Amino acid sequence: MDQILYIFDPLCGWCFGFSQTMLDLSKKHAGKYEFVPIVGGMMTGSRVAPYASMAEYIKSSIPRLEVTTGTTFGEPYIQNFLEDGSALTDSEPPCRALITFRSFMPESAMEFAHSLQNAHFKDGMDYNDDSLYGQLSESFGLDSKIFMERFHSNEIKQTVEEEFNWVKKSGVQGFPTVVYHSGQKYFLINHGYTNLETMEESLKRAVDMAV
Repeated sequence: MDQILYIFDPLCGWCFGFSQTMLDLSKKHAGKYEFVPIVGGMMTGSRVAPYASMAEYIKSSIPRLEVTTGTTFGEPYIQNFLEDGSALTDSEPPCRALITFRSFMPESAMEFAHSLQNAHFKDGMDYNDDSLYGQLSESFGLDSKIFMERFHSNEIKQTVEEEFNWVKKSGVQGFPTVVYHSGQKYFLINHGYTNLETMEESLKRAVDMAV
């Protein structure tokens, strides 16, 4: 089955704004394409820093992002991260949670990615708090203890690093990016935010090119 690769990062605000579009697209084409959320590792290594270091930039970006996407940032997020500012912006834990979930329920990974970002940007949950991932896994019917054991495994940690490296080598310039994968070929569908109608048109063009 051909794949739609959704390359994003859980800490990416524009990915949060685009998340509903991708979820709607995946539901509309369920069974026709395999939708795979791929994690990019936007904030890793030397880029990991307290929210305070970028809080003002994020605050200034939110109005335009909300108007453009129709998505609303929750007051808990603003209070817990932009006002407090002490939490670290580390992409690795939520990316690892997604890859862990994908290993259990790949068919629901797009929905998990959406829930993961809502938990942070709407509900103000901290990606550095492991309990978030146990709660989310249970909400999808998984055993949180088994989920967290795999979350902390060396195998999953290695997979995260391999995925980060794959994204870097792929030439992806930023997040979100959507790619159509057919056979050995990759076709760019979209980069940045767009609506569902435009995504449908771009997907159709990519599919036609692949024939």
